[in-house]
Amino acid sequence: MKCNIKQLSVFLENKAGELCEFTRILSKNGISIKSILLADSTDFGLVRTIVDNPEKAKTILEDEGFSVRFTDVFGVKIEDVVGSFDKSCQHPLRSKNQHSLHV
Repeated sequence: MKCNIKQLSVFLENKAGELCEFTRILSKNGISIKSILLADSTDFGLVRTIVDNPEKAKTILEDEGFSVRFTDVFGVKIEDVVGSFDKSCQHPLRSKNQHSLHV
């Protein structure tokens, strides 16, 4: 099964507690995190996340002072059997345009 998904990209300061503040805000507002990918550097972190209500999450996070933007991503549902993940990665379109991967 294929589906289009809105991914949130959120910049965080690279300091203690910042990720917990991010997840707390989503949790207290009833937003469920479905997938999360973290990248960091010395000064900042980038959270790429898929949530159950991206529009609401974006509004809430911006109101809290976070820098947020949407990216359209393509999702594929795979079976829970050996080799199915490898098979989905071998598709030509995904191998040429894949920038990040949520599992």
